[in-house]
Amino acid sequence: MIEDMTVRGLVPSTQRVYLRAVRDLAVYYKRSPDTLSTRDIQRYLLQLHKERGLTYSTCNTIVHGLRFFYGTTLGRSAMYFVIPLAKEPSTLPVILSRPDIRQLFAATESLQDQTLLKVT
Repeated sequence: MIEDMTVRGLVPSTQRVYLRAVRDLAVYYKRSPDTLSTRDIQRYLLQLHKERGLTYSTCNTIVHGLRFFYGTTLGRSAMYFVIPLAKEPSTLPVILSRPDIRQLFAATESLQDQTLLKVT
């Protein structure tokens, strides 16, 4: 796996993260990761998110490492082995109320600053 990552030009920090992802998977199941099924890996990812509380972006980094290991290093095709990425829930922006906006304009020190805020 290290040779595959080096040939593809992955930086050392990415290599460490990918290796850690595969190592942690092997430790979790106490067996070689090349013997695990797609379902085993999906259960592991669910455990990472739900029980350990890892963020979506952290889980996706782990998924990329596992995809590299299974797809590139072991040569398993995408049809044979699919690991979905987690989709981070979208959040709505905070919308200021009219009194908040008036307070923001009142806090400006110059007419230029107030004009810039109003234009924005």
